[in-house]
Amino acid sequence: MGWRGILGFEYGIVQAPLGPDISGPELVAAVANAGALGFLRIPDWEAPDYVRELIRKTRALTDKPFGIGVVLAFPHEENIRVILEEKVAVLQVYWGECSQDLVRRAHENGVKIIPQVGSFKEAEKAVKVGVDGIMVQGREAGGHVIGQDGLITLLPRVVDLVRGRDIPVIAAGGIVDERGYVAALALGAQGIALGTRFLATEESFAHPIYKQKLVELQETEYTDVFGRARWPGAPHRVLINPLFMDWRSFPSNENESNQPIIGRSLIHGVVSILFVTQLFYLIKIRPICQDFVKILIFLITDHHYSASSQAFNVTYFFLFFFRRKKTFIVLLVRFQMQRQLVISKAW
Repeated sequence: MGWRGILGFEYGIVQAPLGPDISGPELVAAVANAGALGFLRIPDWEAPDYVRELIRKTRALTDKPFGIGVVLAFPHEENIRVILEEKVAVLQVYWGECSQDLVRRAHENGVKIIPQVGSFKEAEKAVKVGVDGIMVQGREAGGHVIGQDGLITLLPRVVDLVRGRDIPVIAAGGIVDERGYVAALALGAQGIALGTRFLATEESFAHPIYKQKLVELQETEYTDVFGRARWPGAPHRVLINPLFMDWRSFPSNENESNQPIIGRSLIHGVVSILFVTQLFYLIKIRPICQDFVKILIFLITDHHYSASSQAFNVTYFFLFFFRRKKTFIVLLVRFQMQRQLVISKAW
C-alpha cells in the first residue's frame, strides 16, 4: 500500500473532485494515465445526459479507470443512476448521507464507493454501511470544508477505527508535496488527496489568472462569506485577494441573494470563487499532471526513508531505555528487509 497503490490504482495519489468547472475529462484522464486516481466532478443539479457525456469523453482520453465525485447536498439521484449504469470505477460522495442503500447499489454495479468525511462520527457511519475507502478531510482543506478538526488530529482516529478492515484511508487537506505525503503515511493513511495542487496543473480548467495567483499569493482564510444562500452552512477556505477583502466584513445575517451581480461564468453556469488549501503557498510551479505525479513519487521515495530512519532512531531510543534489546533486533531486521524490498520495486 502507501505510495505503491490503493483500490487497484498504481499509486496512492488522488486528484480530489474539484469544482465542476475545473475537474474535467482532460485533467482526470491525465491523472489516470499517470497511474493515480482522478475524479470528475458532476454539476450541482440533475444533468444525467451531461454526466454521461463527461464519463464517455474521459474514457476517450484514457483506457484506465477513474472516479467521479457527487455532492449529496444537491439534487443527484439521476446523476448517480447514470454513474452506476456507466460503471465508473469509483464513486466519491460528500456532504450528505452515504447510505447503506447507496453502497449496495454501487456494489451491485461493480462500483467502489468512498465518502469524504470531516469528523470521527461520520467515519463511524461510513464503516458501518460497508464503504470501500474513506477520505478524511482536515480543516486545512481548500474549497468547502465539512468539519472542524485538523487533519493531524482526525486522521489517526479514523485509521485506528478501520484497523483490521480492508478500508484504505485517504488523507485530504493541506497536502501539496512529498512532505505532506510522508506526514500522512506516518499518521497511518494509505493515500493522499490533493485538490489545489492539481488545480494548478496545465490540464485543469481553472483560469490562468487563478493558477497564477496560487503561485503569487501567500495567505488563505476560512470563511462563510460566499454562497450562504446557495449552500447554507458550508464554510470554505479561500485566497485572500481584493475581492475577498471587499466582502470580508459582510454581515452574518445577510447573503448574496440580494447583492448586485458583478460577473458571470460561462463554464456550466457556475460562478467561481478562488478556493484554495491552507498550504497552497508551497506551490511554486504549474506542471502537467504526469510530470507532477512522477516527481511526487520520486520525492516521496526519498523522503520516506529519511522519515523512516528518524522514526527508527526514536524507536531505538525507547527500546534501549527500557532494555528491550531483543525487540529492537527484530525491528532492525524487519526495517532493513522492508527498506530493501521497497527500494528494489520503487522504479
